[in-house]
Parts: sequence; C-alpha cells; structure tokens
Amino acid sequence: MNDDTDSTEKEFFRILVTDDDPDELFVTSRILTRAGFQVNQASTGDEAIEKTESFKPHLLLLDVVMPDPDGFKVCRRIKSNPEFQDVSIVFLSNFDNKPATKARGFDAGAEDFIERPFNTEEFLSRINSILRVKSIEKKLRRTTQDWETLFKAIGQITLITDADYTILKANDITEKKLGRPRSDIIGRKCFEVLHNRASPPSECPMNKALLTRREASGTTFLETLSGDYFISCTPVLDENGQVEKVIHIATDISEVKKNEKDRKRLEEHLQHAQKMEAIGTLAGGIAHDFNNILASIIGYTELSLEEVESNSELEDNLREIYSAGERAKKIVKQILTFARQTKEKRRTIKVSTIVNEVLSFLKSTAPVTIKIVKNISTDGSIQMDPTRLHQVLMNLCTNAVQAMEDTGGCLTVDVCEADNDDASLTFSSYGSTDRGYVKIAVSDTGQGIPEEIKNKIFEPYFTTKTAKEGTGLGLSTVHGIIKDCNGHITCESEPGKGTVFTLYLRKSEAMQSLLNEKNDMPSGTEHILFVDDEAAIVKLGALMLKRLGYRVTTETDSRRALMRFQESPFAFDLVITDMTMPEMTGDKLAREIKTVRPDIPVAMATGYNKKASYTELKELNIDEIFNKPISQKNMAHSVRKLLDAAKKQGGFK
Repeated sequence: MNDDTDSTEKEFFRILVTDDDPDELFVTSRILTRAGFQVNQASTGDEAIEKTESFKPHLLLLDVVMPDPDGFKVCRRIKSNPEFQDVSIVFLSNFDNKPATKARGFDAGAEDFIERPFNTEEFLSRINSILRVKSIEKKLRRTTQDWETLFKAIGQITLITDADYTILKANDITEKKLGRPRSDIIGRKCFEVLHNRASPPSECPMNKALLTRREASGTTFLETLSGDYFISCTPVLDENGQVEKVIHIATDISEVKKNEKDRKRLEEHLQHAQKMEAIGTLAGGIAHDFNNILASIIGYTELSLEEVESNSELEDNLREIYSAGERAKKIVKQILTFARQTKEKRRTIKVSTIVNEVLSFLKSTAPVTIKIVKNISTDGSIQMDPTRLHQVLMNLCTNAVQAMEDTGGCLTVDVCEADNDDASLTFSSYGSTDRGYVKIAVSDTGQGIPEEIKNKIFEPYFTTKTAKEGTGLGLSTVHGIIKDCNGHITCESEPGKGTVFTLYLRKSEAMQSLLNEKNDMPSGTEHILFVDDEAAIVKLGALMLKRLGYRVTTETDSRRALMRFQESPFAFDLVITDMTMPEMTGDKLAREIKTVRPDIPVAMATGYNKKASYTELKELNIDEIFNKPISQKNMAHSVRKLLDAAKKQGGFK
C-alpha cells in the first residue's frame, strides 16, 4: 500500500467505528488498528453519540442500518452540535448506495459513503485521504501566510483553483508526478490537468463539492477515483458563504495497483464475499418458503395433539412429527444466521443447553475415530444470543474435529465456573461483576498450531486450509462475537500435543425455569383480520385463534383485505398480515391500514424479510413481528399482549 501518512499523524487521528454487526465491527476496527490509528468502537447509535463526546474522534465510520437511532439520525444529532462540526462522518453500507440514499446521507451531514465489501488497500487510502484533508485544514487555520512552506510539506499533488475550475497554484511535487512544468499547469482548468478532458466529468468531485457544501462549517469532502489517483476537493468559503477557492489533493495509488499479488488476493476475497452474499440471498429465499411449510406441519400437528387420545400410538407418532418439525425450524434459523438475515437477540441462556445441542449434532457427523467427551460442572447462565453461542461452539468444535480427522483423537468440552481471580490470571478482568464467569474449554489432541502463526489465527481471512476447506473467517468471527459480549477467548497450543481454546463469558442471573410457566394460554373474544397468501396458513391461523375464543376474518388477497378493512375499519381489533405477498406486500398493507386507523395494532408474520429491517418496520408502525413458524402458545401470548396494550392506550371503541 502506498501510504505517505506519517505514523505520528496516525497515532494522533482518532477513529470511532459504529456498527451493530459484531463481525463487521471487529473486522473494520482490526484493519484500522493494524494501520496504526487510534480506534474506538460503538455497537449502537446512542453509544456512538456518547463516545463522540468522550473519545472526540476526528472521523466517525457509521453503519447506515442499525436499530433506532439509525445512521442517518446519529449523523444529524452529531452535526447539530456545534462542538462536533469538525468531526468527519462517513457511512459504511452493505447495500447499493442509490442517489436518493446518498442525498439523504449528505443532507444529514455525512461527507462520503464507502460500500462494503471494500478493497482493504483502497479503503485505507480513502481514510488517509480524508484525514489528510483534515490535517491540511487544521494547518490552514493556524497559518495562512506561509503557503509555500505548507505546499512543500504535502507529499501529494495539491492544486488550488477558483470556483471556475481555473488552477491558481500548484505545489512542487505536482510537476514531478504529472511530468509537466508548472507554467503548463497554472491557468489551466483542473479537469484538463487531472482528468485530461475538455469539460468537467459528471462525477467530478468539485461539481459535488460546489453543490453539496455545508455552509455551517465551510467544508465538504468528496472523492472519486481518476486513473491512479484518489482526488479530494475541499471548498474554501468567503465571508458570504460563497466558494472562493477549492483545494484539490490527488493521492497516488499506483503502487497498490502494481502489486499484482495483493490485487489478486483482494479480488479473490471480493469474489468470495459476493458468493457468500448470493448464497445468503438464496438461503433466505428458501427459508421463507420452508418456514411456510413448517408452519403448517407444526401448527396442524399441535392442534391434532389436543384432540388425540392420550398414550395412544397415534399420539406418539404426532409427537415425533412435531419434534421433527421443531428440529427443522432450528435448522432454518441456523441457515438465516449464516446468511445474516436475523437480528441478534440477547437473552439469558444456560450454557450447558447449547453445549449439549452442539455435541449431540457432532456425534452424528464426526468420524468414529474421534471420541467426544463433555464435562459440565455448572448450570451457569449468560446474556447472549443463543444462535451466536451455537455458532462459536460449532466453529471451535468443527476445527478440532478437522485437526484430528487423519489420526483420530479426543475432543473434550469442559464447562465450569471461574471467578474474577481465576480469570485475571489469564486476562485482565477489569470491569467484571461479582458474578464471575462461565468458562468453556474446547480441546483436541490434534497436531497443534505452529508457534509462528499463533498470533495470526484470529485475523480475518487468515487460514492454513485450502480454498475448499475454509475461508479464514471462522476464528475472526468467533473472536468478534466473544468480544462483543464483553467476554474473552484464549488459545493454548503446542505442536504435536493439541490445542485448547478457552472462552470466558460473564455470568448472568439464573433463568427462570420453564417449568414454572403457566400452561394456560391467554384467550379473548376480540375480532382479528388474518391475511396470508398461503391458504394453508390462513386456515391454520384461523383455527388457532378460534380455539382461543377470538372471532376471525381471513383473506388470501391483501388488496381484498384492505378493501374489507376500509369498509368497516372499526369492526376489527387487530390485524395479522404476512410480509411477502403478491400485488401488495405486508408492509404496504400495514401502511394503508394505519392511514385509515392509526390506533389499531398490526402484527407482521414473516419467515424471511429481505425488504426492510426490524427498525424500518417499526418506523412503519408495525406493533409486533411474528417469526414463522409460530406456535399456538406464542401466538396466544403475542396476540393478547397487543390487544391489552391497545386497550390501555384507548385504542378500542
């Protein structure tokens, strides 16, 4: 990477990375930390605002889609505070940045968008370019008398133009880099010199700078790739807020492009990311259809169990069908977790439960030459998304199995408690609670990890496997998940003697036993409109709700459902609608219903939602989201909660 930024400058610059996805947060932060910047992290919008006040970053990298407040709201709040006018904000997005989205971001006060997945070298070049401009602006504020000295201190092509693109000044290195004398540069238009064009290109950064400047601070930063240079423009405003001059800095990235080995490696990573995205999209689509099928299987089986004779062979058969349906439901959930189509939901879970699930699965898939041993001496609980812990343990255990495939051996999982004193022997337990830790050790008797690569195993894309065996993302993802939970992971290994990965996860208050829950399901007599384009789902939903005492009107056509609601809006007390339907999707139906009657509760049932995030659905006034397949028990409690809440707010006639 061609990096002219001085290391002392990097140490000076502070970058705050904000992302609700722990994997993205970890990878982005690691890249910046390894590049020498001071990096802090925030996993929510509110935390980003708090850390902007305490950490005082020069640059805020901000995820767009987050639980409320999202990236746009965070950007507006920070930029509305005069104290933070000089904080540069750049959005990170996994989606195509359409003009309307970018316009919304620039209006909020952002200065650029960086689209994921990004090329690491180009990403760092853009970050360095942004911070370089900030450094120059700071120097310009300190001294405007000694321009020649300042120009000589800049190691990149630097031009100053007027608002009509005419070059007024060029530094010494410009002559050398462009291979033309200064006399042939001064007086020409910048697009002639930098773009070799007779007119400014449509994507010229100066065009954007002039159109999107923020007069409150007097600066706007935008950039584009032109040939072998990243070009940034910063307008300088006069006392009336008009553009007087524009500073252009072109950062040479030709050395990066010449490095074919790095370029090929980065292209392979990009292709892999695109492949994973395609697999995720396919998995999500399959999950939607499969969840509808599962909803029928589980739902009708559940209803049949209420009618069948106890202790009969038919009851046993139905329970086997129900159990198989529940297992399939968990598999779909794992697919969606892999495809990153689910939001993390932390709750209190027993570690032993997840460990038993993982080892039960491994026993049916691991070679018979590998013995699996578990030692569980605690029933301790932690606060974590169970799918995340499942992902961590599956990754560590699968790696252990692969390390012993050729020779056989023993995989051991130990679960015990560790107090703060025990934990502090391994890592700093600063900030821990009196409850201590749940300690999970995953060990194998494989070939071990060579000493020279032990410090690299948690790095993104580092792997000793072939392309068919692994991606190099597993352990870095594990590390990010554990760190996001305020936990810690260690690795001990010796060649020929195996490997031990140890997790320290902070204990939580014990879970309330499920046995204490009341078996009685809440019921009611209210009128519910149930909408789904699948006839089997409509029939099942109506049966469940009617057995709970409710009056139910069903529709398989969302447009007819809207017409029926518009005819008698106060005839219904609750609307339950599917998300993905032809002609009119569930979110559009909900919006129209709320337009007619804002007080009525609306629940969305979905097996897979690629159209909108949870936060966006909330902004559409969706009161609850039912994840398919939904059991009668969950349906009963969720429906009653919505109806009771509406009554409290005076929503019923």
